[in-house]
Amino acid sequence: FSLAFSFFSFLIFSLSADTRMVIIAKENEIKIETISIDLSVPENCKEIHKKVPDVDILINNAGFGDCGNFTKTSLDKEINMIHTNIIAYHILMKLYLIGIVIIALWWRL
Repeated sequence: FSLAFSFFSFLIFSLSADTRMVIIAKENEIKIETISIDLSVPENCKEIHKKVPDVDILINNAGFGDCGNFTKTSLDKEINMIHTNIIAYHILMKLYLIGIVIIALWWRL
């Protein structure tokens, strides 16, 4: 949260509003907005960008893992993990990076 003390506001995506990051932010009176959304659904990532099209800094801390014998772990959980850790990351980065690059180029003029 050291960025928060530089006067940034944060938009946090999570499946629930009581994640550790949200709790810590509220305890430290950091300005945050939360959106409870499942990033494993590609359309949800696009919806986030429509709701909040402009950001200065994009920090994607979504993701999870699993461990165990590959033949015994859940295929559905692994597919959900791939959607969250890879596909959602790609969609969000692609959509937001275009705007960030345009702003960076504008500042160079």
